Amino acid sequence: MLKLNMSVLFLFAGSVHAMPVQETDAMAFPKDISCNIGSSIGETEGRSLLPDVLARVGSIWQPGDFQFIAQVDGVGSHHLVFNLHHNNIPVEKQELILSIDNNCQLFRYQYRVVDYKPKEDAGNNSKIKSIDEAITSLKTIVANPDEPLTRSIQAQANRLRLLNKADHSQLPASYVADEITGSPLYRISSNKVLILGYQLNLPSRNPDGLLELWWNSQRSSPSALPRFPYAKRSDKQSIPALSPWQWQGYGQHPQRTLGTDYVVNFWEVWPPISQSLSINTADKLQTANLVFLDSLDFSWDFEDRTFAELWNNSDSDADSAAEKKRKLTSILTNVAYADKGIGYAANTLGYGHLLPSKPNLVLSTTASGGSSIYKPAFDIIQIVDNSCNASLYDPGATLHEQGHSVFVRLLGLSRSNPVNTAMNEGFADYWAAGFLRQDPKWNGSLSDFRSGACGKTSADRQLRTQLYDYFDGMEAKISSSHGGITGPEGKVFFEPMLAQPLLAAMEDLIKLHGEEKGRKLADHIVLETFAGLSVDASYRELSLALLVNARRFDPSLKAEAIYRLRLTNSNLLPRQVEPESRVAIATIMPAETSVTLVNHDSANKAERVTVALPNQVEQNIELAASEKRALTLPSPQLTCGEVSSHRLRFVIGKTISWYKIRLIPSH
Repeated sequence: MLKLNMSVLFLFAGSVHAMPVQETDAMAFPKDISCNIGSSIGETEGRSLLPDVLARVGSIWQPGDFQFIAQVDGVGSHHLVFNLHHNNIPVEKQELILSIDNNCQLFRYQYRVVDYKPKEDAGNNSKIKSIDEAITSLKTIVANPDEPLTRSIQAQANRLRLLNKADHSQLPASYVADEITGSPLYRISSNKVLILGYQLNLPSRNPDGLLELWWNSQRSSPSALPRFPYAKRSDKQSIPALSPWQWQGYGQHPQRTLGTDYVVNFWEVWPPISQSLSINTADKLQTANLVFLDSLDFSWDFEDRTFAELWNNSDSDADSAAEKKRKLTSILTNVAYADKGIGYAANTLGYGHLLPSKPNLVLSTTASGGSSIYKPAFDIIQIVDNSCNASLYDPGATLHEQGHSVFVRLLGLSRSNPVNTAMNEGFADYWAAGFLRQDPKWNGSLSDFRSGACGKTSADRQLRTQLYDYFDGMEAKISSSHGGITGPEGKVFFEPMLAQPLLAAMEDLIKLHGEEKGRKLADHIVLETFAGLSVDASYRELSLALLVNARRFDPSLKAEAIYRLRLTNSNLLPRQVEPESRVAIATIMPAETSVTLVNHDSANKAERVTVALPNQVEQNIELAASEKRALTLPSPQLTCGEVSSHRLRFVIGKTISWYKIRLIPSH
């Protein structure tokens, strides 16, 4: 049977028409609320908007019921986080986030506050009575190495296997009990009662970091929170004196680069691509954007020489020559890609103010346990070889994990949840793809080279082929950041579900504006959407916010039309027809309509299809299995500027299908 999918979005030869952007109870995009511009935009300007916003949402709360707790500045945007408080103590997950442009125009607000006044717990069951008592109790726990919490937090640091170069042992991870800080924080229980607890911040050394915990006053021990406070620190690191250093690399896909010279242990072959990296090696390997941390598995033990000298010097020790070359080229490859990603975000896109402190990078073997990961508690990108040496030469993992370091800095708060974490994974795939696509032979897989050299991996996500649809209620089923979930039409992997339409929109914009301008426009639209986004936002709300930012950055509305098309095709914006599988989008011309049909049936036989718009001449075609065919249909008479609904008729065998579509004529 021929399976068809007709999306409802149409592009036109001619002018593009603005379409209204829907809103939700929790997210809206006003055009008529603004503030007086001062020397800068901050709490004062935000507070002046609170009365209008609270009135518009019909809130039971007053402006004085909210504390100003955080601000994230994007590129031409300012995101102010106000939090409901009780007796000057914030109530967790009760946020009003205002997004304001440089002209003090409110372009988005997110209101996620309860519509009732919770009762305060009497405190009769409290085991911890004050913040001082909570801090003292945590110090006691940390001092005992056998406490479950102590073992847990030690394991997080031990996974990195950081090297003490003095004696080549593992640096002992430690937590600095004397520097624990904290503050009271309410949570609302399931029975609508305020439960007092304490947010505690436990600093670490080896690696430097910060573990955030919440201690319910009615419990005997604290619990770790899925937060990233250290990654959002504001201390500004000085950039060391850097010198351009020429090195040789294998590029994005060593097998393609080396051609006939490729061997399984290719790192023993002289790398053919000459590259430049500005570094400082006085204390540790650093760039302007990144600090490399030495591990037991990979340490920078190379003298201050040219790359050719280091390479040739490795040959002097026949027993370890291959290993030295592998470590040298592995370290440089990953440092270069991570530095490139961070530098692009900071300098090209203009988010340097969100990166005053530089992320760290560490390389590990599988002896560390687990796979590649970004650890926001330490602001560390850890790349693991997954028992395959070649995997460290595939930039997909490095750029993906580095993308997480950008994502967490865009959010207004440190807290997270499974849906926000899933979006984080989709963003990181998109971020990596923006660089991977620069290789014209990239096959669209996040692990293009690694999959072939090491066998298919869990990160083998296809980012150029549209495979997955959003479905209503998806958020309730997401419980982890990876692995996918089962929907009405089978398994849905939410990383490519989000990344694919975003990447497709980027490539559409590049076709329209050229490589540099098109990619930068796409990245600004996406990053500015996530800037200040509530961690409780749904995928549909995220998609609406993308449309608004596309309109902000491109008043011609062409970018908005592109994102509307791509998001609708994945059902991230709701379709008006339910698909059985996929077909390209139709393009409405003044007197005719171009439609592309794809036969996704696996049977090796042709299917006859009849298709027509109302009262128009039918088109009869024959489609072979997997064949894609474009055809032009006569269009009904349209009135310029008026939207009209029509039914598109498909006849396949004895089956007749009707699809309701909306046609918008061009001027």
